[in-house]
Amino acid sequence: MLSFGDVFVLNNDDGSTDDYVYFGIIDGIVYAAQILTEHKTNQVVRLRNQKIKQNGTRSIEGQPLFFFVALTTKQFENRIALIANTDSDKSLRRMLLPKDNRLRDEDVEALKNKILDEKTIVPPPLKKHVQGLYDHKHI
Repeated sequence: MLSFGDVFVLNNDDGSTDDYVYFGIIDGIVYAAQILTEHKTNQVVRLRNQKIKQNGTRSIEGQPLFFFVALTTKQFENRIALIANTDSDKSLRRMLLPKDNRLRDEDVEALKNKILDEKTIVPPPLKKHVQGLYDHKHI
């Protein structure tokens, strides 16, 4: 059974695979963040930095492409977990079980904080789920 912060692999229709961070299943929907490749990470970070340099930090607020967490877990260093589209079609039939991969506690906390940030636009059920994880932890 997967829990928040576990990493799984998803088979794509073209035979390639992508890494994802599992957040949970809510009302039958799998919520997860894609872990971008180093190449795609560099593209997103470069674009974000360019927009900030040209127009300031406010220019990226509210843009889902920039809702991400830079990962520090050894096997995912130099990669980001993209929080946009956390509820897109992730069929459990295409999901491969993790290879003993779990994000570091610091990365898991950073993801929770990013999801709960009022500026981060994610589906309300996901925010409620993550808030519930925090509430449960502090009991």
